[in-house]
Amino acid sequence: FETLGEEKILSHLLNSPGNFTASKLSLRKENAPAIYERIYKIMFPGDYIAMKLSGEICTTVSGLSEGMFWDFKNNRVADFLMDYSGFDNSLIADIKPTFSEQGRVNAAAA
Repeated sequence: FETLGEEKILSHLLNSPGNFTASKLSLRKENAPAIYERIYKIMFPGDYIAMKLSGEICTTVSGLSEGMFWDFKNNRVADFLMDYSGFDNSLIADIKPTFSEQGRVNAAAA
């Protein structure tokens, strides 16, 4: 928070990242790098449910916001936070509009 600057964090992320997914992922990267390196995509609870039903991995702006990964000021992934944390942008799933079709229930889930 202090390193990136309070004004920048609050004006771009609209919240303090202290106890959100981004900070937890940083801790995992530092303290359990073998687990961190196995991560394919960052998913939030709704993303995971949609993936299990459809087989498609995607996320939404609201999901990314929940994890502190969305830059509201620039309307994109918070690259400055990703860079600072050393997270590769490939960890972010395809972004779909929040109120849109995020996949169709597949035969395996039906």
